[in-house]
Amino acid sequence: MRKVIDLSKYNTVTDWSKVKTVVDGVFLRAGYRGYGSGKIVEDPRFAEYARACKSHGIPFGLYFMSQAITA
Repeated sequence: MRKVIDLSKYNTVTDWSKVKTVVDGVFLRAGYRGYGSGKIVEDPRFAEYARACKSHGIPFGLYFMSQAITA
């Protein structure tokens, strides 16, 4: 079984070298749709975390969190 973590603006990573030793990959939240405004927003830490994964050789994938804004 592989270990994969999910990271977004709600997570703080201070030691990417440590992350690389304990996970096989990372899912990054690329963005989301705000339920109040309906606007599509990039996750504030997406670019930072993508760069960190690339520079530390950590495989990563992306997802987008969406919500319906009408019935």
